[in-house]
Amino acid sequence: MAEAKDAAAEAGKLPGPSSNVKTLPVRQYLDQTVTPILLKGMSELVNVRPEDPIEWLAAWLVNNNPRNKQR
Repeated sequence: MAEAKDAAAEAGKLPGPSSNVKTLPVRQYLDQTVTPILLKGMSELVNVRPEDPIEWLAAWLVNNNPRNKQR
């Protein structure tokens, strides 16, 4: 569980465009790119508990994409 919290804390720290994520093993790639922001979104999801959780999570991910905030 602590591992998930650590990953969520790293949500805003995705590898930059110069990082070569194509050479990472699958688990490491997901842990560095998708898992942190997804865990953060799912934590919010369980607090909100919307009627359509998939639609809500999709919108949350679009609105909270750390890559969009860097631009």
